[in-house]
Amino acid sequence: MTTESAPTPERRDHLTIFGGRSEGSGRVEAFSDGVFAIAITLLVLGLTIPSGLSDGEVWPAIREQGPKFLSAGISFAVIGLYWGSHHHTFRYVERVDGPLMVVNLAHLATIVFLPFPTLVLAEYGDTFTAVTLYAATLTVTGLTAAILWAVACTRHLTVDGLDRDMMVDRLAGLCGTPVIFSVSIGVATVNPTVAMFTWAASAWDRPITAAVSWVLRRSRNH
Repeated sequence: MTTESAPTPERRDHLTIFGGRSEGSGRVEAFSDGVFAIAITLLVLGLTIPSGLSDGEVWPAIREQGPKFLSAGISFAVIGLYWGSHHHTFRYVERVDGPLMVVNLAHLATIVFLPFPTLVLAEYGDTFTAVTLYAATLTVTGLTAAILWAVACTRHLTVDGLDRDMMVDRLAGLCGTPVIFSVSIGVATVNPTVAMFTWAASAWDRPITAAVSWVLRRSRNH
């Protein structure tokens, strides 16, 4: 009488942080959504009000939080936009590998760090240090978002048949915001308040994205 041996478990290659096989993007997307949600929630922790106030002192105390409300509102919008951008990127990314995970973590690190420069900006918004810290953080955030897309495209992790021109245009679009925020750092050396107004240009960055797209197409053709 022969005894059947138990089936040997199939060997699976594990995804390593710097290489290894590619796998579906579902877990990375779920983790990223959680990080965005935490970061956007942390913004409210900077809003405080003293205890023991009389009725007539409550409203003036709320008014004093005006700069914090403003900076938190700006960062809320920024994080929301980058969450939407991240979601849009992963509409076309169907596989992830180690290098993509590293870049994604770097991008998420800038997102989860943003509540701190937001708090500094609320307290010292008219200083070069506060404006530069905020602008530098969002410069890195934008650059990591662009690198994330570039890595996905160059490592062939996107959906099959993705148009190359669309890849270039998407990359150019992601470069507009970091260019504006990096330029604002130079403006802050002269006038920090004016530098903050330049951030509004990120809502109308088509000339910059068009220029970046032209450069990328020229470099690809040569």
